[in-house]
Amino acid sequence: EAIRLPRRQGRGTYIRFQPSEYPTVSVALVRNVDDSGVRVAVGAVGDGPALVVADDLDSVDAGVIAESVDVTEDLNGSPEYKRHLTSVMVRRAIDRLRDLEGHA
Repeated sequence: EAIRLPRRQGRGTYIRFQPSEYPTVSVALVRNVDDSGVRVAVGAVGDGPALVVADDLDSVDAGVIAESVDVTEDLNGSPEYKRHLTSVMVRRAIDRLRDLEGHA
């Protein structure tokens, strides 16, 4: 199942942790060019992707997102491991987007 995101002008990043054939977690993060919000899509941790919308990049909480995703245990990891990895990858996506935008 795919999440369809309306095409908007903005800057974004996509990262994934893929130690084997299939990713364990993937994160896409997009900030609208007019600063009207941030969208975070998390995939590969469960049966379907999850979409989180925030007002701005500073209000994206990696821990809250990790706890809110529907996680399925499989050969790539336990639910606890996947939640931890989701939190790490969301934080990395935030850092990468800030680097792309020239912010520290």
